[in-house]
Amino acid sequence: PLRNAGLARSMCDYIVGINCSRSLTLAGKGKTLSAGRVQSVVLSLIYDRQVARETFEPETYYTLKGMFQQGDFTYEASYKGDRLTEPETVRQIIESVEQQEGTCTVEDKTKYQEPPLLPNLTDVAVLANQRHNFKVSRTTKILESLYLKKLITYPRSSSRHVTPNEYPLMRAAYWVLIEVYPNLQKGGDISRLNLNNPRVFDATLVGDHHAILPEVAVPHNLTEEEQLVYQIIVERFFLQFQAPVKSLQRKVITKVANHTFQKTFKKIEDNGWKGLQLNFDHDYQEDEID
Repeated sequence: PLRNAGLARSMCDYIVGINCSRSLTLAGKGKTLSAGRVQSVVLSLIYDRQVARETFEPETYYTLKGMFQQGDFTYEASYKGDRLTEPETVRQIIESVEQQEGTCTVEDKTKYQEPPLLPNLTDVAVLANQRHNFKVSRTTKILESLYLKKLITYPRSSSRHVTPNEYPLMRAAYWVLIEVYPNLQKGGDISRLNLNNPRVFDATLVGDHHAILPEVAVPHNLTEEEQLVYQIIVERFFLQFQAPVKSLQRKVITKVANHTFQKTFKKIEDNGWKGLQLNFDHDYQEDEID
């Protein structure tokens, strides 16, 4: 499949890039106009978005919230139903539910938020920019320097997973780096690193190169910028040994006069990987799962 993908790109570069660029340039009476398999698609997306913005017609709608009391407990809940676009409809709902008794049901669910996946080049670049205001080009050079110093695996990767072949490397790196970063071991469990964990080991999701990993080496003689970028990779690595964040989500559904109001409460029962208290303010986070 990789060979076929490369062949398709090569053909598209020729058929679309060379021929269409020549045609557009001729049609433009000599003004150089280019087209390409990537450029043309991106330009189309930008154009479609611009048209959507220009033709957008705003619509006024209303939100409705109610205060409810059950015993000594008072809570606010939002109206759930069709979008309210008419003021008269809002007034009718208010008149029908105001000072009326209703029924209340509770739905409890336990949610788990897994730690972020292993990083690829884009992840590291985004985090370096968000945390330290590094430009992408600068982060790329820093990664190349760390790679040449044999502190990280090949950085120009789009994958967030590894193959089973990287299992020995990850175990060895764990034991070496906990001596350097003992705080990252807090709450961790090396047994989470096993070949049955598809969030880490999935060869079908690995492209030319696997996710960026720290090598089995103690870092030394790093510049300040190298240390900051290296820290991002090591943190993501150690997060794979952490438990998910466990929370209880309680959905309170209140029905009054055939109208439904809803309020959701959330309680963290186990901080899991967020208990490390690292800089996750801007980090990519996985969606919660049941």
